[in-house]
Amino acid sequence: MKLNLLVLIVITGIIFHACATSKVQKEKKEAPAEKVRAEQELNIEVLKINTWINFMPGTEPRFNISGEIKIKPKDNEYKLTDLLFTEIKIKQNGSTVYFVKPTVREEGENKNYRKLLFSTIKGLSLTPDLKPDKTVDAELIFDNDGDELSYFVKGIKIEKVY
Repeated sequence: MKLNLLVLIVITGIIFHACATSKVQKEKKEAPAEKVRAEQELNIEVLKINTWINFMPGTEPRFNISGEIKIKPKDNEYKLTDLLFTEIKIKQNGSTVYFVKPTVREEGENKNYRKLLFSTIKGLSLTPDLKPDKTVDAELIFDNDGDELSYFVKGIKIEKVY
């Protein structure tokens, strides 16, 4: 009985996650990262980035993040093949709220850029520091052969999924 309930919850979560992601993609017209491109250590194009809190009945509320990015060369400052996507810092009001070790998958092969898909798997338990009605900033952190490089995405709206 518990196994059937667990399977039902997982399938419902996957279906609901797919619907929530497509809704957010339609609402966002331009990735907010473009506003701060000159200050960035990496040349990244944010194709989409979504944050949401899963308030589905029968589960503990959890914070999630997923996205799709293209990493492009930047004046020989790093080698595309050496970059490892290691962490995401979620910040709100200047304070770090979460440290996320993302699940990362590379899509396709191209010599001019790397396309990465990333997400949390189960989500993160809510912390009292997170204000769901305010936006968050995400710092995408990469390891470049021992050096840490980062890219900031500002003003990400937190969706609420019921």
